[in-house]
Amino acid sequence: VAVPIILWGLWHSRVDVAPPASTAFFGASSLWVLVPELVRFAEAKLAGLPAPELAVAARSATEFGDSLLMLGLERLVLGALPAGKEVFIHPTVVAGWFGLLVTMLNLMPIGQLDGGHVTHAVFGARARWVGLGVSAAMALLCVFATVGWLLWLIVTAAVVGFRHPPVVAPDEPLSPSRKVVSLLCLVAFIICVMPVPITPGSP
Repeated sequence: VAVPIILWGLWHSRVDVAPPASTAFFGASSLWVLVPELVRFAEAKLAGLPAPELAVAARSATEFGDSLLMLGLERLVLGALPAGKEVFIHPTVVAGWFGLLVTMLNLMPIGQLDGGHVTHAVFGARARWVGLGVSAAMALLCVFATVGWLLWLIVTAAVVGFRHPPVVAPDEPLSPSRKVVSLLCLVAFIICVMPVPITPGSP
């Protein structure tokens, strides 16, 4: 459903001059950047000085991250963008983009998420270690990319968990068709991954 919505929105989007982009390695909303800024903010408040502007508040607009699928759809509809140009998306694209975001979150190979069910079907009890590895990757993204991953890290670790409930026939091998479905789920997850889903801007 998300793909045709995005395609329709891209056909109604415009290409214009891109605003200046940050070249910093660490994301503006990462813990690596935000924690020192919050410390400086608190120090200024305690000293009665004007509060410094935070990096997140300095951004003029909210930015939605790109996945491989999103980049491919943009290339399909709009072609290769000239240097210094950017796509200013139609609101419909945002609706479809959230569909890709939910798909990515649900296909993470953790616990009882759909991705966790698939991983358990393929790897059995060893799937727990895959989930732990993905959670470690989310923790790194919190530190270096965006603190937004912290919420999903807490939800998956504390609510969803890493263990999978017992299945009816654990020793029954997967049929060839189910192996194909597992592979397609993996591909869908990879092309929907967004390292920095949303970079908030000032209202």
